Amino acid sequence: ILESARKSATMVREIVRATGEQTKGTVYVTEAMEDVKAMVDRIAQATREQSHGTEFIGRQVEVMKELTNHVKKATSEQSQGSRQISQSMIGINERIKAINEATMEQKEESERVMASIEEIVKMVESHAGNVKEIESIVSSLTHEVLVLKKELERFKL
Repeated sequence: ILESARKSATMVREIVRATGEQTKGTVYVTEAMEDVKAMVDRIAQATREQSHGTEFIGRQVEVMKELTNHVKKATSEQSQGSRQISQSMIGINERIKAINEATMEQKEESERVMASIEEIVKMVESHAGNVKEIESIVSSLTHEVLVLKKELERFKL
């Protein structure tokens, strides 16, 4: 369990690192897309000032702008998802650590319980000998009482 927890923790750290790199890449893509959007806006302005032959190009630029917005939105959503994954992985790592600590505590408590059981067994074995000795003494005393009763009966009138 401990080795598995350590491997999981290592994998979590690697995933968190990779997610961080992906988030940085997403930021770069977002900035690039904003630059592309700005360029598209300038092209749209220039094409509107041209003649009827360039109207088709203007419509296509508008479509590109819409696609750019979709890409920007998708990139933003992906970035948010990456942050959520990173936070979840951190939470998983913390839970693995807590499980590991609880396992160690449980092991220590189990060892204490086993030691206590061993002490109880030793005490029971020790007392068993004492009980046999007491039984022998009681038996002897019982015999003595019977003998004493017989002796006393001789003195009765």
